[in-house]
Amino acid sequence: MPKQLLYMHSILTPIITGAGFLILFMFLLVRGVMVKKLWYVLLAVAMFGFAVICLFWLMVILADKAHQKINTTITGIEKQLKPRSGKEAYVAFMGMPVDTCLQVNHLEDPVIPRIDCCTWLDCNTCPAEMRRIILQKPFTGKRYAATDTLRYMPSYSPMPDWWAPYLLRDSVTVMHHQLPDDSNHDQLLIFSADSTRLFFCNMSDW
Repeated sequence: MPKQLLYMHSILTPIITGAGFLILFMFLLVRGVMVKKLWYVLLAVAMFGFAVICLFWLMVILADKAHQKINTTITGIEKQLKPRSGKEAYVAFMGMPVDTCLQVNHLEDPVIPRIDCCTWLDCNTCPAEMRRIILQKPFTGKRYAATDTLRYMPSYSPMPDWWAPYLLRDSVTVMHHQLPDDSNHDQLLIFSADSTRLFFCNMSDW
C-alpha cells in the first residue's frame, strides 16, 4: 500500500473510531436520562472516555508526522549547506568517470551569488576519461603554449591560486562550451598534452 494511503488510513482510523464512541456516548446519555437508568449514564461516560482516547491517538499520529516532516526538512537544508566533495562536483558537471584514473585535487564552489562566479576544479585524469568528456558536448577548442596565458586564461574572478594550467609542460588544449542562447553560462576545459591533468571552470552568472 502506498505511503500516502497508509498515512490516510492511520488518521481515519482514530477519527472514525472516536466518532463512533461519541455517537454511542450521546445515544446512551439521552437514553439514560429518558429511562432514568444510572448504568446508561455510566456507560455513556465510558464511551466519552474512549472518544477522548481516540483524540489523543490522533494527536500522537499528527505529532509524529509533523516531527518526521521537520526532520526531513532539516536534513534537506543540512545537505544543501554541506559542501560537496570534489568527486560530487565532477560528476555533477561531467557524469560518472569511466576510468579509475580520476583524482580531484582541488575544488572551489561558488558561495555568494554574483560575487563567486564559478566552480573551479583541478583533476588528475587520463586520455579515456578526457575523450568521454569532450564527446558529451559540442566543445570548441584550440591548442596553446602553456605559458601563453594572455591568450587562453579566463578573466573570471576570484580565481583560486591553485588553478594554474600555465604550470603544465609544453602545450595545453583549451576547450569552451557555451549555450548559444545563454551567455551567462560558460564551461572551460584546459588539459595537458597527454590528457592526464585537467583544469575545469564552470561560469554561471546567477
